[in-house]
Amino acid sequence: MKPLVKNRFVSYKFSAYTLIFFSAYGIHDISATNKEQSSKSISSSKILHLSLPNDSESPRTLKNYVPAGSYASAVVEEDITIPTSLDSASESLEIKLKLKDDINVPGGHRITLEDAKILGTCKGVSNINSPRAACEIHTISFRGENGSKETPIKGWLVGEDGVYGIPLKSASVKGNKTDIVKSGRVIDAVFSEGFSFKK
Repeated sequence: MKPLVKNRFVSYKFSAYTLIFFSAYGIHDISATNKEQSSKSISSSKILHLSLPNDSESPRTLKNYVPAGSYASAVVEEDITIPTSLDSASESLEIKLKLKDDINVPGGHRITLEDAKILGTCKGVSNINSPRAACEIHTISFRGENGSKETPIKGWLVGEDGVYGIPLKSASVKGNKTDIVKSGRVIDAVFSEGFSFKK
């Protein structure tokens, strides 16, 4: 469990995310509607039912939808060199990651996407007192039943300390100094908006 942090920082206790998740989608506990099955084991994909607009073809479940506030550990696939001077903060660099584990969903559930990879962009240091690369994620791909699948996503990356952005060694006001985010480094991806997927 990672610490609660303020401002743009991320909390893995899910209090804020869970509130958004419940209020936006209207969760119904299926087990509560069938008391006879309350003592039976119910698969995580059937525990939550998320209501959709009337024009939708199928309901959102944990078999086809990752809700906002979910997160997953990911491994950096390639080294990226991040400029650490403030005058280079606007430069955008691509970052590639591979999910290390299942996606953790609010409520303690998990979703598995086979061979899932994430693409994102990182910008250099914008605060000399907090040398961190600000990184956002925009695409996820995974292996489905009929080949590779890809879908747009929104979210960001957080460091090992649970704080928004990837920690770097140092920062400077000007110059050509850089820091390298090494391949194999484990960081967390947080999904700020829910997204549908089809295996």
